[in-house]
Amino acid sequence: MYLNRSPPAYNVVMSKVVAFRLLSASARRARLKDLRDSIKPIYKNRLHRHFTDHSIDHCDRVSNLAEKLVLPTKKRLNDDEGSVLYGGAYLHDIGMHNENAGDAGRLAKMLNSAGRDWANVGFEERLDLIRTHHHEISADMVIASVRNGSPPIGFTLKDQDRPAEVAAICEAHCVGTESPRYDELMPKPERPAMRLRLLAAILRLADILDEAQHRALVAQAHALDLNLESRMHWWRHYYTRDVEIDHTKNRVTIVFEFPAGKHERFKKLVPPLQMPWVEKEFERHRAVLAENGLNWHLSWVVQEAPFDTLEQMPPEVETYMLQELARRKQNAVHQVRIDLLAHFDESRASLLDQLHAAEANRANVEPANYLQRVLRLTQDLSELGSHITAQSRLSSAISFATTNGRSVEPRLHVDAATRLAEMRRNRNPRDSVMELARVEGIAEALPDGAPEKVAFFQLFGSLAMRAGAFQQGTAAARKAVRLLGKSPATEYIRAEIAEATLLEGLRVTR
Repeated sequence: MYLNRSPPAYNVVMSKVVAFRLLSASARRARLKDLRDSIKPIYKNRLHRHFTDHSIDHCDRVSNLAEKLVLPTKKRLNDDEGSVLYGGAYLHDIGMHNENAGDAGRLAKMLNSAGRDWANVGFEERLDLIRTHHHEISADMVIASVRNGSPPIGFTLKDQDRPAEVAAICEAHCVGTESPRYDELMPKPERPAMRLRLLAAILRLADILDEAQHRALVAQAHALDLNLESRMHWWRHYYTRDVEIDHTKNRVTIVFEFPAGKHERFKKLVPPLQMPWVEKEFERHRAVLAENGLNWHLSWVVQEAPFDTLEQMPPEVETYMLQELARRKQNAVHQVRIDLLAHFDESRASLLDQLHAAEANRANVEPANYLQRVLRLTQDLSELGSHITAQSRLSSAISFATTNGRSVEPRLHVDAATRLAEMRRNRNPRDSVMELARVEGIAEALPDGAPEKVAFFQLFGSLAMRAGAFQQGTAAARKAVRLLGKSPATEYIRAEIAEATLLEGLRVTR
């Protein structure tokens, strides 16, 4: 049961006041307020000065966003689930602020297994280790605070706080959803009274949606010695002005705002850097959200303010953003090539296995059945890019099916020969012309309406003219024109004949 009914649309107000509206019990809300007050000093440590905001304010905003994302669930959260979600909102990043993280927990065990000690780890390496493992550190700090008189989070957790579940979603917020560890943290099937996968999804989405300018104060950035990558992240946050959540349309909208005169230019730069991360995160949790009545879809808009008060991005940062976009596009193209190669290898292996089986059994089937099967398989193989293998296997099949007393229906023979010549047309037109010439009589005997006859003479004419066999090529092409009648292809063939005639005339005059 909720204390307040939510309006249909929200403009996310990044307030420090958190109502804990997902909870019905006042004692639970009071306990979460005490938790927030207790951990606030830890969040002031800010070890990673060059990062955007990971303070208690970030936790407040994540909590507010989580509320708004989860309010319309078809089965509302119970108080245990609400406590876990709020606990995750306030504790998921606490590991980022623990300078002694390597003295205990999994980070300490990892160092000890490598024969190292936290005291001997340099400052910069410490920061890198804390950042990389902060989700695990956060989870370890939560568990270490259970019934502990000296809790590392500054607040002693009790069983009613559901610390095991809080630790699970804290760690899961940085774990790949397809990884075995995510399945360990988020066991299936979901328990009706504790939907951890739903809670983890909401926490992750709220965390990534806190991308607005509140996390990047430009005045603070000016006072820091940031590298270009960090400055790029600060500025993309700065131009992300708000997040709007509209329950009536199941829509989450990221609102961007740019300086006057830069709208079109920055629109092609900032959203393409910002949105893919958010879109991928929503897609990762699409199923669990839908199961709970949360069919959110994502959009973005550029808002034009009546007065321009925004600072201009430095030129070197804009250049870096352009380079980053180019890098992402190159990586995407590279990944497509890798995927295509993997698909090619798998498909080619399957097709070759089928070809081997067909060839091994060819003596036991009708020649026509064998040739038809090989024709289909080699067509697929050629389309995958394995042209030479396809050509040699089809040529062998035609020879087997049409020699030594074996024969196939003329249409099939002509069709197979035409397909083989089509495969070879770019390698050696002369060889293709010679192969087609051997079946010209068979093609000529086919009925004029047979599509195999039309395709044969159309290709025969084109290849022969390209190969320099002018008389043979133009004769075949004219037959194709006659067979096609009024067709768009007819004009193309006539143009080929005219071009070949011109070239032949030039050749003769020389």
